[in-house]
Amino acid sequence: MTGERVAVLRADDQRAGRSPTHCVRTGTPTQRAVRIRSVAFEHADVVQRAVGDLVASVLALVVRRRGPVVVIAVSTPAWRRWRRALAVAVVTGAAGVGLAAFGIVDGAVPAIVIGALLVAAAVVLRYRAARGWWITVRYRPGRDEIVVTPVSAEFDADARALFAAALRRR
Repeated sequence: MTGERVAVLRADDQRAGRSPTHCVRTGTPTQRAVRIRSVAFEHADVVQRAVGDLVASVLALVVRRRGPVVVIAVSTPAWRRWRRALAVAVVTGAAGVGLAAFGIVDGAVPAIVIGALLVAAAVVLRYRAARGWWITVRYRPGRDEIVVTPVSAEFDADARALFAAALRRR
């Protein structure tokens, strides 16, 4: 997607407890943060947006492509918007799975079809929610860097300052 800001964090900074202090999505100063496992997939953004951070992390564990845990500043309003958007996808998916299971047990083909359509809709809703309200976190092991996208301008400025400070420390 054009126009997305990308922030690059040094894994050494993360290990030392240094992280941006502005919200990754809104740019407001915040003391709140979440911990996310980065993954070393080439297209981590697609995997994380489609199936979520937890499933992507488990998949990365299985194929030995896990990265470090990253601390990301998130304001309360941004977190609430993300969770609300995610809840719609989860409820839709749960309804689809339930309806499909009922259809399988009862032999009702229309219930299976509608359930499968609801599950597919849930995946699309989850992807759209993640794209609109959340981030992806990819680890580049060769450079020991963590790529976060999309980010606010303020988060990006914090990340750039941390990166520059790391270069001066060398």
